[in-house]
Amino acid sequence: MTRLLGVRVTERSLTAFTSESKELHRWPGAWDRAFCVAVGNDDLLKCRVEAAGYKPIRDEEIQLLELGRQYLRRKRANEEAEMLERRLAGADL
Repeated sequence: MTRLLGVRVTERSLTAFTSESKELHRWPGAWDRAFCVAVGNDDLLKCRVEAAGYKPIRDEEIQLLELGRQYLRRKRANEEAEMLERRLAGADL
């Protein structure tokens, strides 16, 4: 964590944030990503995201959303083209 944050993080400093006797010490959210990398688990970040009312999604799901967006754009463009064709029916081109 020290290397990732540029701040010295020791076992003692981590304990200070998690000790019940240290009620006024709060975990710095800016450390979340470094902590997850250090322990090899992203559950803390997922919990933060869900607590904020969001849902974490994977790269594949982002691509699926983009695919759906492209299909909708194409569908709307086709509908607009058909509407223009109907308006121009019988027009001299």
